[in-house]
Amino acid sequence: MIRRMTDFLASFGIKLTDSYVIAAVSGGADSVVMLQLLRQSGAKLAVAHCNFRLRAEESDHEEDFVRQLSADLGIPFFVQRFDTIGHASRRGISIQMAARELRYTWFEVLLNELNACYVATAHHSDDSAETFFINLIRGSGPAGLKGIPFQRGVFIRPLLFARRQEIEQFAADNALKYVTDSSNLGDKYLRNAIRHHVIPAFDACDANARKGLMNSLLLQSKYETTLDELFNLYAGGTVSYFADGIELNKNLLMKLKYPEVILHQLVSRFGFGGDLITQIAHAMRCSGTKKFTSPTHILVIERNKIHVSRMIEETEQVFSLEAGFMEIYKPVKLSAGRGAYNDNIPLKVPQHIALFDEDKLDYPLFVRTWKRGDCFYPFGMKGRKLLSDFFSDHKFDSIQKKNTWILCNNNGDIIWVLGYRADRRFCVDEQTRHILRLELT
Repeated sequence: MIRRMTDFLASFGIKLTDSYVIAAVSGGADSVVMLQLLRQSGAKLAVAHCNFRLRAEESDHEEDFVRQLSADLGIPFFVQRFDTIGHASRRGISIQMAARELRYTWFEVLLNELNACYVATAHHSDDSAETFFINLIRGSGPAGLKGIPFQRGVFIRPLLFARRQEIEQFAADNALKYVTDSSNLGDKYLRNAIRHHVIPAFDACDANARKGLMNSLLLQSKYETTLDELFNLYAGGTVSYFADGIELNKNLLMKLKYPEVILHQLVSRFGFGGDLITQIAHAMRCSGTKKFTSPTHILVIERNKIHVSRMIEETEQVFSLEAGFMEIYKPVKLSAGRGAYNDNIPLKVPQHIALFDEDKLDYPLFVRTWKRGDCFYPFGMKGRKLLSDFFSDHKFDSIQKKNTWILCNNNGDIIWVLGYRADRRFCVDEQTRHILRLELT
């Protein structure tokens, strides 16, 4: 099996000998087998384990198992315990999506800290087939119908060539111990239902059904990559990006025979998909203003443009930020970084990032919606300006105005029109000693 894995990796131009790889090990058969094969490949290894604290004692047992396995193999062990339920609640997302966000964010941090080459996860061909059927049910576009890709940046899937049955047989043949996640046994989640019912029925249709599916997924992945390349060439004059969404040139989209293809590529990340894309494409061909909503965003077709922005409540909202805050998720996702200022820090940053002299700020700060009469001293301009005039100068439509958030000092002074322009009174200057870096995503 080690030969099959190294040949599989080589087909993607990856040689693990002497590479530093972080193995994401849950304790299940897949990740335990992957760890053993990575050891045989000659890679330098570290083990990373995520404890999502979703199954009480069972989660802690898995952590202890992976810690002991790593010690027995003489491999450095790293663990992170997450408040997964709290993160899901703060972000307004599912438990599964929260766990995904948390683990991949930590993996990237750990990879940078260790200066490693790759993070290896134990996805296999059955996982890829299940992902295909999940996305097929949900009406996914080309990106979802390629299954799980072998590589995404520094993340690789060395077992994607193998089926679950092969992996479990390898574990049995080599007397490898592993733990079983009880949440995988029932049909509570869609993936489990597909695993237990759809996949067996699919395999029973034809002896070559699985081989044909995997070949199709590989071909689809190549088509989707090519589509991405063509899309990036086309999108340059079609899309403008903002802190809370995007704006599309409707006239350019309408030159395509099937504008919904590019439309799906652009707006699916904001929760628009399936039949809704068809409805939006139809509305593009009609006159007048049309509005569509996803769980998180609003899409407005207006004259020659399509604007997508985050949806907020109609009532005025105010959110307090205490001194030393690191990250907030409501009403926007805003992260903070702090440090001593020096001349090596680049002051030219994109719109979604702002740099401030923290000693000029008076906590608590406040994030709120804008209101009539708001004014500030825009960085790079002279004098004071009404926010309404700033909106007019930059041709904000009604949706952009409604979805604009303001960061204010304790006394009410505007510090930053989030994602657009900082107030020069609080920006870095030659007297700055402590810098606050805010990033809006």
